[in-house]
Amino acid sequence: MLDCRFREGAGPNVTMLYMLDHLMKLNERFRFTVVHLKGQPIPQYEGVERILVPFRNRLLEFLWVQFRLPSLIKRHGIYVYHSLKHVGPFRPRVPSILHLREAGHFRPEGREAFQLSRVNSIYWTQLLEIALRRVDRVASVSEYCKKVVVDDLGIAGEKIAVVYQGLDPRFHVLDEFEVAAVRAKYGLPPDYILCVGNLYPHKNYDTVVKMLAALRRRRADDTRLVFVGDARYATREFRALIRELELEESIVFTGFVKHDDLPAIYNGASVFVFAPIAASFPNPCLEAFACGVPVVASDRGAIPEITAGAAIMLDNPRDADAMLDAVVAILDDADRRAELRSRGFERAKSFSWSVSARKLLDIYGAMGSGGGEGNAVQG
Repeated sequence: MLDCRFREGAGPNVTMLYMLDHLMKLNERFRFTVVHLKGQPIPQYEGVERILVPFRNRLLEFLWVQFRLPSLIKRHGIYVYHSLKHVGPFRPRVPSILHLREAGHFRPEGREAFQLSRVNSIYWTQLLEIALRRVDRVASVSEYCKKVVVDDLGIAGEKIAVVYQGLDPRFHVLDEFEVAAVRAKYGLPPDYILCVGNLYPHKNYDTVVKMLAALRRRRADDTRLVFVGDARYATREFRALIRELELEESIVFTGFVKHDDLPAIYNGASVFVFAPIAASFPNPCLEAFACGVPVVASDRGAIPEITAGAAIMLDNPRDADAMLDAVVAILDDADRRAELRSRGFERAKSFSWSVSARKLLDIYGAMGSGGGEGNAVQG
């Protein structure tokens, strides 16, 4: 059983859909059942059963997962349960896997950066820790995530498999006509610095805005800033900062964009900036690499592990002047841009959804072998 409960627009929902699609394409052995939310756009797959969670309310959803889903697991003859969501049932009654997508919440600097509410703090620390201890296997998206739960929670490393996320082939260099069409669709400027990701506090976008203000003071050009992601999560302080720096006309908020349009938005950017305080897998960096966009990134979490020398790294992501120096180095130095593009292309080749899906299928086989060929996993 694959527990795929995500709301549209979130980064984990996008990566879950990629993983789900490749599991279905590569599977030759198992029967799958998919758990999903009402209205969630899950593709139809031949021979795949679907179980609909009847609630949109998060508390009712959580209670349904804890008390109703285990009986459905038994009724459907499931041999392995895999939560691609964060927290599944604490007692699933079958061998279980938890997909660990974020671990920064377990560290003080991460909790501070995420600015979690009391309820979210309980979910992301206490409940997630309970889930991690109870499952049979953990599929961690990075070595960084694995290290955090081993070092900070004392969970045995032997039960944690690192399963990197992949990179979809749609992210590649496009011709200028495709880029121009998408630029016109979203009203993007000719020259822009790009950030991709919902406007959560831990993304450190306030420093990016300060960097833009410093860029305007240093240079007399019209380079603007484009944020792609849900702006509902932007804090009042962040919006007040933009007004204070008089940058309202210099920043474009696209909101959530169609995923098919995202490669063209990357292609049109001069620089991609990704400088969160915590990150367990920097998908946007890989997407920018594949589209030939030079990247400036913070050295936090799994970012150094995944970028591996293909980006300009910031050892203090809160330092707007250091961020500005890195951005200007790219804008003003053609050789530096070419070098970073070349490194980015090479690094992007290291990540494949097919490789990740095959690794999960191997884990399913090892865990469900007692159920017999073809029934080890019902997804």
